[in-house]
Amino acid sequence: MSKRPFSAKPIVFQLVFESRYDYGHGYLDRAGEAIVELLRRDPGWAFRKADPGFTRLSNAELNATFNFGVAKLDLIQAQSNEVVKLMPVPDFALLANDLTDTVLLYLGPVVPTRIGFRSLLLWEAKSHAAAVDHLRGLESFRLTTPGEDALGVVTDYSFSFVYEALECDDTILFSESNSRFIVEVEPQNAKAFTDALRDVPHAEIGVVTDAGRLVVQGKDGQTVIHESIDDLKESWQKPLKW
Repeated sequence: MSKRPFSAKPIVFQLVFESRYDYGHGYLDRAGEAIVELLRRDPGWAFRKADPGFTRLSNAELNATFNFGVAKLDLIQAQSNEVVKLMPVPDFALLANDLTDTVLLYLGPVVPTRIGFRSLLLWEAKSHAAAVDHLRGLESFRLTTPGEDALGVVTDYSFSFVYEALECDDTILFSESNSRFIVEVEPQNAKAFTDALRDVPHAEIGVVTDAGRLVVQGKDGQTVIHESIDDLKESWQKPLKW
């Protein structure tokens, strides 16, 4: 795929740092001490929420949130009407490092299973067609459905124009981004629905059946998930039954 220049420079509208780990029940015993120390070290942070799963702090001046819990921590800064310009990436990295060190000081040493940083970009586009054309010009994106155009055409993987580095099905399936909505539409209303969203990025990612199973096909067409809905629901709710 050839690279084509964009008509405008992209806007970095969100920075995200994330570290994944497994603390187990040790988090519940030590989270309170970590919260107190974080608030003491920087009064700009405010306590928002704490439960058995995670803790959330926010910083209104930075329009940032810091979350840490049993399985991961993350620092997110996003643009808003009040915060137009984000922190320089080196400063964001230093803040993420400082907050992480404080949490680890109280929760105890752990070997992260995943550490990542990502920045989310916005390009100005006057229409959905123009946005799709911009995406086609990115060398860092590739189509994953052989013989089909994954941008704007309904296929099993039509939603999956992904970074070249994301080789694995599990990475694609469980990578997170904000402001996505899943909508169920009756088949007879599908065309009217897609017509109404013609200027909004969207794609069909699946079909609801009465089989009682979740079935997901990977990039190579092989089935990567084939599980009972009841079993998946039990696995999801079981950790909350305490």
